[in-house]
Amino acid sequence: MRIVTNFQVLIALLYLCLSTVVASIIVPNNFKASGLAKPPAFLLGGDSTTQSKTGWGDAFLTLIQKPATGQNFGRGGRTSVNYRTDEGGLPKLLAAVRRDAGQYSVIATLQFGHNDQNKGSGITPASFQTNMMGLAADIKKAGGTPLLVTPLSRTRFQGNKFRDTLAEWRTATIAAAKAGSYAYIDLNEASSNYVKAIGEAASKQYSSDTTHLTSKGGQVMARIVADLILEKYSEFKQYLKEDAAMTSAIKSGQPV
Repeated sequence: MRIVTNFQVLIALLYLCLSTVVASIIVPNNFKASGLAKPPAFLLGGDSTTQSKTGWGDAFLTLIQKPATGQNFGRGGRTSVNYRTDEGGLPKLLAAVRRDAGQYSVIATLQFGHNDQNKGSGITPASFQTNMMGLAADIKKAGGTPLLVTPLSRTRFQGNKFRDTLAEWRTATIAAAKAGSYAYIDLNEASSNYVKAIGEAASKQYSSDTTHLTSKGGQVMARIVADLILEKYSEFKQYLKEDAAMTSAIKSGQPV
């Protein structure tokens, strides 16, 4: 009887350990496992829709509250492939992850798709998914937590109808996040819904060419990014500034 009892205890302990490991793998919707007892460092990876002057990245950095910090590593013209080999892209981002990992809980955003969909890129949605998983794995290996971001919407209309040009790349980004159990936010859906709500005329103040953002557009899209993070991951509430008036206007589909 004593042997059976000890065996049952052993099985129970093994089950508990296995359950904990599985839960940590399949539930990416929090960052507590990555050590958020430390303030976050938001390191932003992506293409021109993230980079300084033409994207939402710099405006997002202004929303970060100390002791959290951040840095923008967005690079114009980059895909999920050539960002990896660009000296100012992934190598620089990974160096920053390693630099900050001791002092901060490093959160590295990854947003691509705009240049990947160009015919000359040779990238398909399927290979894009694989590429995004690879980039995320590199971030994790370097000591950070990847946060995949679906591609920012373009402000393109045909007649009065909004043109959704990035649906496949949104789907592939989400699939990469789910397959690798990585956290993600759906910027494509949120920005598309907002652009559709305000209409073509109003959206022109936010984009210089239907893809890249004006200064105002950067502020609005950065607000959307911050709100998506805050809504899904409450761990960051004390580290990202809120703007109730702007958030309300965006959610009600009003120009800001």
